[in-house]
Amino acid sequence: MSSLDVHCLAQLQPKQSPPSTPPIPFPTAGETSKTEAKSDAIKVTVKLKARPRSHDGWHQGKRQKGLRWRKWTVQVVVPRGNSQLPDEDKIDELLKKLGASLRPPALLRDQRRCCFCHQFGDGITDGPARLLNLDLDVWVHLNCALWSTEVYETQAGALINVELALRRGQTVRCAYCQQTGATSGCHRLRCTNVYHFTCALQAQCTFFKDKTMLCHAHRPRGTAGQALEHELRCFAVFRRVYVQRDEVRQIATAVRQPELGYTFRVGSLVSHAIGQLTPLQIAAFHSPTAIFPVGYEACRIYWSMRHGNRRCRYVCSVEDREGLPEFTIRVIEQGYQDLVLTDASAKGVWDKVLGPVAEKRTESGTLKLFPIYLKGEDLFGLTVPAVTKITESLPGVEACVRYSFRYGRNPLVELPLMFNPAGCARAQPKTRLSLPFTGDKATTTGCFQQQCKV
Repeated sequence: MSSLDVHCLAQLQPKQSPPSTPPIPFPTAGETSKTEAKSDAIKVTVKLKARPRSHDGWHQGKRQKGLRWRKWTVQVVVPRGNSQLPDEDKIDELLKKLGASLRPPALLRDQRRCCFCHQFGDGITDGPARLLNLDLDVWVHLNCALWSTEVYETQAGALINVELALRRGQTVRCAYCQQTGATSGCHRLRCTNVYHFTCALQAQCTFFKDKTMLCHAHRPRGTAGQALEHELRCFAVFRRVYVQRDEVRQIATAVRQPELGYTFRVGSLVSHAIGQLTPLQIAAFHSPTAIFPVGYEACRIYWSMRHGNRRCRYVCSVEDREGLPEFTIRVIEQGYQDLVLTDASAKGVWDKVLGPVAEKRTESGTLKLFPIYLKGEDLFGLTVPAVTKITESLPGVEACVRYSFRYGRNPLVELPLMFNPAGCARAQPKTRLSLPFTGDKATTTGCFQQQCKV
């Protein structure tokens, strides 16, 4: 326990301090059994301590004259009953009643498949757990990767050597189902039994907290049905865990092959198309913080404009309107017709959404929303690092004189030249990019000067 020191304002007239908290009476040895039988709650006394202020002010140094200190005591009552986590089915029913989450159709089947256990879709939380992305359209279950022999987890939650375990598992068969992909082996010396994580659970293998496993044949004798010391019984992982991979190479593969229809998701943002820019559009289609490619399209899941506790989809796109960018949002909500909003800036069009959202959340008493602190370019997804790396590699973006580059051109993400809508170079204005002579062979991107001739 730590003591809480709360600083009060100066008082002109001294008053009597409140009486201190009476001491907790401890029962005698004879009354202990009676007390434990009757009481069903534990009283815990928690004393908090104020964080010292780092800036210059009245809190530093000695206590000044006329200021008083008081101690606050907080009592927390913890029930002694067996507290169990709610079942996944109960949580699912609760989410359906609230209607706050968007769900795919019931007939839609998850086609993602784990490369280790070969099962489709996310697993149960106390089992294979959720799917993690390893590469483009390559998925692995969290516990299937975590319990592989080669894999270890860093303090930040990154799983290392998952690809190495996958390559080894392609040549190893499971001792339970005789299928390839087994990477969890028994830690007994000279034991050759290797399992999938799901098969190890079915084979009643024993898992320990130090990330070791013993097969059913090497479990200590006489302990059938008994919990061993340091044995792990719950496999639920609620912390942030991800697979360490080359994201730039993965993004480049998706961008260079748009015909495959791959999309990438960052949080609640799903990117569908990046778009491109012609030399005539570059001057007007950027700001100091973002580039606005024509044809850009992304979908964001955000709070509804009509209900305070529901979410809906907002499809954001950028189009060319008389040589200037036009930002469009199409609101897609179940049970309502699509609503189309347009504006000349990303902030302006999102303000049309954030205003009604803030009013509905205030009416329903939920967490208050402050639209003034939200930026339209962020909500459009144009400042997301994955999107920024692609837009900064578009052909001709070096001429964006007002834009501050964050990553620079990446040769892996370079896109082909913009398609000419006229089909003939003679039908388009002649554009020439010239650089001032500096005497050096290498020139910087900030020295571009655009000269257009018709």
